[in-house]
Amino acid sequence: MNNGFGDGTIEPDLSHAVTASELGRSSKYGPPVFLDLTEALTHLVSEANAGNDIRINSFEEIYICDPSKPRYGFTSWDNFFTRHFRKGVRPLASPDDNSVIVHACESTPRRIHLNVQESDKFWTKGTPYSLTDMLGHDSLSSRFRSGTVYQAYLSALSYHRWHAPVSGRAVRATLIQGFYFSEPPYDGFNPELGPNGEEKLTWDNAYQTAMATRALIFIEADRSDIGLMTALFVGMTEVSTCEIAAKEGERVRKGDEIGSFHCGGSTYCLIFQEGVGFLGLPDQAKAKHICPVRGFLARVNSTGEVQ
Repeated sequence: MNNGFGDGTIEPDLSHAVTASELGRSSKYGPPVFLDLTEALTHLVSEANAGNDIRINSFEEIYICDPSKPRYGFTSWDNFFTRHFRKGVRPLASPDDNSVIVHACESTPRRIHLNVQESDKFWTKGTPYSLTDMLGHDSLSSRFRSGTVYQAYLSALSYHRWHAPVSGRAVRATLIQGFYFSEPPYDGFNPELGPNGEEKLTWDNAYQTAMATRALIFIEADRSDIGLMTALFVGMTEVSTCEIAAKEGERVRKGDEIGSFHCGGSTYCLIFQEGVGFLGLPDQAKAKHICPVRGFLARVNSTGEVQ
């Protein structure tokens, strides 16, 4: 059913939507429901400004919309959820330097994992990634054996479109159907923490990369010291609509839009081959703010080391 988001089959007309004040402030099982439009816009603006050096004061300055129209011109929930940034709000980091890799999503860093195994027991404690399962048993999975995975998490209040992290050619673009609300069989530790003491959300994010609906875009980067890499976009819980815009065989430029999520908060991974080194990767243990999409993620390190 949720695959209907984005194609018009289950997009309700917002003119018949229940107002936030009628719903009340919050639900025991759901996200906060804002009392009024002003409060909602304040939270959305705050989320967009988190981690950015330049503060933008209003929703209409950040996102393409029309405040003079009902519901700011948004025609459906999905139309609002997949809103676009205004030009210049998220400038591209080092547009003429292909050694710089950029954030593919507006997101908070969650994990950097080195020496990832081609096949592993991703559902057991301490083994969060299994390339074969993450990539849907794709024939290219073995190319990433012993490589590096960078994973980040998207807030439900954030921008949910994907952008190319590097310039190159889209070798393959495919959608893998997955499960709703699948959880790993936790056992023997605090349910609020992962097996190594990390936040449970981080552990869940890793597990979801092999179980939830996800989109794969393999890109052969222009730089030979990056080579083939994969952008993996994961629709967590009920977010099963992953829309791929990149076309197989076509070139993508760093920062170009290549797809989007529909319906809710999600996660994504960038996967690199063994021997690709990085300078300046974010310290996920200290990451407390959202990193802007198209902003600096890392620089390729010609020595092959990750620093």
